[in-house]
Amino acid sequence: MAAGVDTRHGVGASASLNAYWTVGQGRAKWATSPKPWTTLYNLLRKYMSDAKAKGWPRRTT
Repeated sequence: MAAGVDTRHGVGASASLNAYWTVGQGRAKWATSPKPWTTLYNLLRKYMSDAKAKGWPRRTT
């Protein structure tokens, strides 16, 4: 983590990432799948570690 960069969920780039996968185009890629969590997980694994993929997306409310 870079010094002075807030990486909490729902802050900065994290908020944009969360928003992408929970509404609009990103959500459309997995929400109607017969196994939505598995589909989302497999999509996220292309971009992040296994541990991070298992924890996304996070609610910001």
